[in-house]
Amino acid sequence: MNDNAIPIKNGFFLWEGAEPKLLISKCKLCNTPAFPQTSYCPNCASDQVEVVQLGSRGKLRNFTKVRNMPPECRIAVPYGVGIAEFPEYNIRIMGLLTIHDLSKLRPGMEIKLVVGRVYEEQGQEVFTYKFQPVEEGI
Repeated sequence: MNDNAIPIKNGFFLWEGAEPKLLISKCKLCNTPAFPQTSYCPNCASDQVEVVQLGSRGKLRNFTKVRNMPPECRIAVPYGVGIAEFPEYNIRIMGLLTIHDLSKLRPGMEIKLVVGRVYEEQGQEVFTYKFQPVEEGI
């Protein structure tokens, strides 16, 4: 990545180092995780939450291909989106997929978190987290 690289939204992920990490909030009272991070618990409404780093590996639960561009979207269609489950906090998170041939995917396969470019805006490259299959050859 270059000096003109910016995250799509601050606070979603850390991307310095070998493995990017998603940032989630976790309630100190009931242990409910939330993404994106919040200042209160969506389960018990407590304001006693902490920000924790999520591991970079999970399981793909479901996926689909987006063929029509949503309003205000700057991501070129078609693109794949998936829901990944991260076991250490038992949370499911939706994200872009790194591959477009969804016939190579299957529910339950292992994915890893990567950071990839999504578009360019005013001379800056905008990056976000994506899910990439761990299996070789995909």
